[in-house]
Amino acid sequence: MLAMAIKLYEGAYNRYPSSVAAEKASANTDFTFGTRGIMLSPGGSPVETGLAYETNNSELVVILLGVNWAANPNHLSRNDSD
Repeated sequence: MLAMAIKLYEGAYNRYPSSVAAEKASANTDFTFGTRGIMLSPGGSPVETGLAYETNNSELVVILLGVNWAANPNHLSRNDSD
C-alpha cells in the first residue's frame, strides 16, 4: 500500500513525497528515511544516512496523508503550485 501511495503521489505532483529539507540533503539522489526520533527496541540498530538531514518515515506518511503539520507545512500551496 505504501509503495502504491508513493507512486500515486509522484504521478500527481511529478516528484517524490519528501520535505524540502530531505530533497536538499539528498541532492536529488535516493533518500533513505531512517530512524531519527524513533525509540528503538533493546538491541535495535539505528538507521542513519550520514547526510546533513536525518528523519524517519513518519515524515513520508504525513506528506502522503496531506496533513498540514511538521515536515509538510503549507502542503496545499506547495503541491498546487506545480
